[in-house]
Amino acid sequence: MRYAAARAQRMLDNGTVNSAEEIGLLLPDDPAWLVDAEAVFANLGLHLGGLPGAPARDRATEALHLILTVLNKPAPGMAAVALDALDLGASDGELRGLLRRHPATGGELAKTLRAIASHVPGKIARALRAMPCGPEEAPVDWAGLIAATRPGTVPEAPVAATRGALAVFTEGQNPWREVRHLLALGFAGDRFPSVSGSGPFWLEHEIDLIEKCCGIALPGRRASLELARARLDRQFAAVSEGIEITCPVRDRAGARLAPAAALDLIAHRLGTTAEDLTRPLSKDPAIWSFDTHVPRPAAPKAFPADRTLELNRDLSGLRLKEDGTVRPQSPSRLDTLLVSPLAWLLGELGIEDKGWGPDGLDVMVRGSLMHKVLEALFPPGPPPDPDSLAEAVPVAMDAAIEDDRDLRFLAASAWAVERRHVASDLTRAAVRWAEMLHETGATIHATEEYLSGEAFGMGLHGKADTLLKLPNGTILVIDYKSGKSTKRVKRMENGWDVQAELYGNMIRGNALAEGNNAVAVGYLSLADMVAVTSGTLAGDPFGPLDADTHGAAREKLTETVAALRQGRLTLNGTADAKFFDDLGVGAYALDNAIVSAFLWEDDQ
Repeated sequence: MRYAAARAQRMLDNGTVNSAEEIGLLLPDDPAWLVDAEAVFANLGLHLGGLPGAPARDRATEALHLILTVLNKPAPGMAAVALDALDLGASDGELRGLLRRHPATGGELAKTLRAIASHVPGKIARALRAMPCGPEEAPVDWAGLIAATRPGTVPEAPVAATRGALAVFTEGQNPWREVRHLLALGFAGDRFPSVSGSGPFWLEHEIDLIEKCCGIALPGRRASLELARARLDRQFAAVSEGIEITCPVRDRAGARLAPAAALDLIAHRLGTTAEDLTRPLSKDPAIWSFDTHVPRPAAPKAFPADRTLELNRDLSGLRLKEDGTVRPQSPSRLDTLLVSPLAWLLGELGIEDKGWGPDGLDVMVRGSLMHKVLEALFPPGPPPDPDSLAEAVPVAMDAAIEDDRDLRFLAASAWAVERRHVASDLTRAAVRWAEMLHETGATIHATEEYLSGEAFGMGLHGKADTLLKLPNGTILVIDYKSGKSTKRVKRMENGWDVQAELYGNMIRGNALAEGNNAVAVGYLSLADMVAVTSGTLAGDPFGPLDADTHGAAREKLTETVAALRQGRLTLNGTADAKFFDDLGVGAYALDNAIVSAFLWEDDQ
């Protein structure tokens, strides 16, 4: 693209053309090419005419489609988010209540849509009132209604060509004016010609046979190819003097590309070969005859001489409540601070990844579901009978899925297999957990108890998954972890554990500790049902680790918080991921795209 822009400017400078209007630009049908072209040519002050404009959105149809999708329970999480993005119901409690309904008949649906219409803008309201919902007593045809209201693609209006602008043609577009010179880009891979694949019903020879026998011309790959070739002929015919074609060697992901098939066709017409027509373009812009017009890359921003940034202000209290007081930290936030001060700071400033994706049973969703089910099955008091849990788990799972908006997609029939697998894993974990509690004579002291305290001079709050009371009076803080125990044991043995000890400190200052009762902390790894604890405890299966499980982490956090108060921030290095992995610490904070961009190159 930079080559084409520089070439166009050179044509204007040496008088090859009298104005930019005499130059055409032929691009593949790919939005990425169009975006690049607009940006690169703008750097040289060159205007482009005929670029596709922004598509118009049919917001009424879009809103109707999303409302129907949300009313059909279980509602996909992305549909609810998309509806919020349209500014519908963000602050209207009554509308949110209406969207929680699940109409069963056409009459109920019509009534619900009319009620929703009174809370939305006029155009959307009219679409809702005009929606045919089917017979009053008949079940709602959700699939049909949702499919019928799915917004279609809106044709893009081309941007009007301005005076002095290059003419932009795309691969699937007939030329809209004549030019003297054409710069054709992207002649590689499956471009020029781009044709559809074989049809799902007929083979090419069957299409030919149908046309021969029945006179019915069905669209096929051969016809599509002929159409693409004819369009390319018309595009080239709109050029009066010269055509320059560029063939990229690799795509944007770095994969090697083959030259476009059209090059062989052009070479055949000229009585030569594609190899004789092409020549490599040097990677060194300095030898281009028009190099002075190549946009220069921006100068790199100044980077610190070492891994330390001096920001000259207290960074430890940036996240404030509405009343102006500093928000407390959570154990998980301090865990992030241990690994990456930059990732922690971005979180404090609200600069976090807000991307959305399709619903999926990933580690976070699975862990959230397992936590909710175990909380329901193990309320305060004596542990349940292990034999009763096989029947209780599915009931608790259904309740957890219904109660949590982010989990409701699991109620859909498409997730039945995954639900069965999770239910099986949960049953195994719950039964074993009940057996462990009975073996030790432990009772459940509290669950999801809100705790507060202080750590490293900062406020602290959080919820411990469960508090156990052992026969000797010890209060044991247990935090559920969905993975295996191997890495957690390694981390605790190296002294880099954080979360459980922070919960333990908050318990020691809480009435739940019941005076002078000892407090111990640990984790239950749900994947292998191993409980790992610190401190001295009596009885199996809570085998304690005879080590200072958090000494190194405490020392590191004390040092880091002191630096933050002085405005110093230490960047992560390229060797940090291995460093933390060797300690058993999950360095998830380093996955942040901004943190990765500022990794310091450590000496290997």
